Amino acid sequence: FHMVPHFSDVGISSTGAATSISFMATGSVASVFLWGFASDRVGPKRMLLVSLATLWVASFLVAQAETLPAAYVGAAIYGVGLAGSGLLSEVVWADFFGRRYLGSIRGATIPFQMVGNASGSLIAAFLFDIRGNYSDAFVLVLSLYGMSAVLLLMARRPRR
Repeated sequence: FHMVPHFSDVGISSTGAATSISFMATGSVASVFLWGFASDRVGPKRMLLVSLATLWVASFLVAQAETLPAAYVGAAIYGVGLAGSGLLSEVVWADFFGRRYLGSIRGATIPFQMVGNASGSLIAAFLFDIRGNYSDAFVLVLSLYGMSAVLLLMARRPRR
């Protein structure tokens, strides 16, 4: 994620931009228990949708941030969404497929997830090199969060 360089590019000091990572981590740590609690009450799929919406809003706020307080707010909210996504995506896998074959299923799917995670920063850097800013990268991220939410809404548990 290119949050720190983006903040530096819009005029936020290097120290302030780097400190945004602490706000992101604080948002994650402070919220992860709440995500789990809410998942048990409302359901993991619904809460994962809320998490994706949180990530979308946070990414939009990060993209628009031009002041240190705005950067910290966007980063903290991004951390909240990131904690929810990390926790709930695993819970949804288990909820959909059960525990018996979860190891095999995740073992087969994690390599694709890792390639996606690794390529995201490279794609953002490539787009920055072409355009000189992160605008296209943010449009792509926002689009992918939206598509993820739509696909999750369409997802149904397999018949056993």
